[in-house]
Amino acid sequence: MDESRAGPRFCPARTITALVISLRSLRSLGAVVLDLSERGVRLRTSGPVAPDDIVMLQLPGSEFTLARVAHAAEQPDRTWISGCELYVRVDLRTLELLPP
Repeated sequence: MDESRAGPRFCPARTITALVISLRSLRSLGAVVLDLSERGVRLRTSGPVAPDDIVMLQLPGSEFTLARVAHAAEQPDRTWISGCELYVRVDLRTLELLPP
């Protein structure tokens, strides 16, 4: 897969959870942040979020932001990995992050 992010991605130094609310289904899911950049986030959720869905995403210590689900795939353990494009840049200084 080609790297499409304009900026570097970072991995959390600790487990970071997020709240994801699908605007299509009005369903909320808890998520674990796998990696993050200023313009995108990769999440693991317990249920699906459909590609091209618009979601509200809340990271710790931040307001809700809108994101578009770019891709989503079910994993062998029945969780889902989703890549989301953020509509607003995230201030990465507020989170404990490590380079990948």
